Amino acid sequence: MKRTSSHFTDLLSRLPQLILLTALLLLAGVGTSRLQAEVYEYDLNQNLDTAYFQVFGNTGGESYSRLTDEGLHIQFESAAQPSIETGIKARFPLEGDFTLTGTYEIKQLTKPDQGYGAGATLRLNEVSGFQAQLKRVWVHNRGNVFKSDWAFPPPPERSKPGSTSLDHKIKYLKTESQKGKIRLQRTGEEMIWFVSEGDTEEFQEMRKESFPTGRVYSFELMAESGRGSATVDFLWKHLTVETSAPLPDLTKPETTSAPSSRSPAGSNTSIEDLNWRMILLVISVLILVGSLVYLIVKKK
Repeated sequence: MKRTSSHFTDLLSRLPQLILLTALLLLAGVGTSRLQAEVYEYDLNQNLDTAYFQVFGNTGGESYSRLTDEGLHIQFESAAQPSIETGIKARFPLEGDFTLTGTYEIKQLTKPDQGYGAGATLRLNEVSGFQAQLKRVWVHNRGNVFKSDWAFPPPPERSKPGSTSLDHKIKYLKTESQKGKIRLQRTGEEMIWFVSEGDTEEFQEMRKESFPTGRVYSFELMAESGRGSATVDFLWKHLTVETSAPLPDLTKPETTSAPSSRSPAGSNTSIEDLNWRMILLVISVLILVGSLVYLIVKKK
């Protein structure tokens, strides 16, 4: 009787450890699956999967954007009007928390004679009307800069029926770097603008603002003339998408273009994550049930 009581007491003392082990297994499984499911890498070359992205341009501007071996090559010489916007846009929305990081390299960018800046732009639009933009541009009266733009619907007393105009809050940061990365990150109800110069992976936070948690229905990597006369010639080389929810499977059987070697062409990662979660859950439940059964038997 004393021996049984001793076993029971010993196992009872280890029950918190078993429960902790179960929790750690579940957390490890969730953490691993999140890392696998959240990060999507796209080389923006001629093999970019058109199921996920499309080349666009206003007033015929798509002809200025070409997917090449080096990346998305955008090249044009603009007049002040019409303003040119051209690049690629995603065919999928973003939900929850996310991070978008675009890698660029400028070949030639001349000083515009007027306007709000010519160069590279990362832009996203949220369903309630908010917009975030981060640019590497040359502004005629400011020089070469990173330009962050936080835009939102005007208050009711200033809004006009049918108008889509937004209020814009702009901040600038001087730069002379001809290549680097720009990043937009939504975490909770905040949007954060980051910039990085050259080949470094170190990012500088440029600003942080409140931002809705609704669906981001579109985002673009593009170039714009900014309503000025300028020569714009640069590459978008790479895009990284990190998101708290797996992206939808947009792969079409008739698509002939191959995806980037690291881009998600389907939902295999999500299925793999689900399998690992189920396996870890079953193991964890078995540990708990086995421990409880052993305790009950020993107690008798």
